[in-house]
Amino acid sequence: IGFADSGFYLDVEDSDAPKRFLVAAIGQNGTHMLNQRCLENYTGAEQKCLMGVIAAGYLATPLYLWQSRYDSNQEYECWNNRQCFLDYGKNITFWINATVLSKPSNGAFIDSCTRHCPSGM
Repeated sequence: IGFADSGFYLDVEDSDAPKRFLVAAIGQNGTHMLNQRCLENYTGAEQKCLMGVIAAGYLATPLYLWQSRYDSNQEYECWNNRQCFLDYGKNITFWINATVLSKPSNGAFIDSCTRHCPSGM
């Protein structure tokens, strides 16, 4: 079983740019750790395979996810906009249910704390 803590990112524009460095040949070139089918489906946009909402569809190993609805590392999507913040929490919950929890071998604990990884608790 795989365990993911606070890594479930939605595919939103602001998350995309920072992830490009992780897959760029002149960056960290982390493509070898990503699912090959995902990379083939996202040629030229390999950073998409780092987004939890996309990567979850390619998982073969059972996964247990621990994710905050209000991940402090993803708050930049909604600076000073409470409704956006609440909607983001609903969206991430929806997509975890639609992707990770759509497979019976997976599980998740989704809390409502504003945190990112255990250090943010």
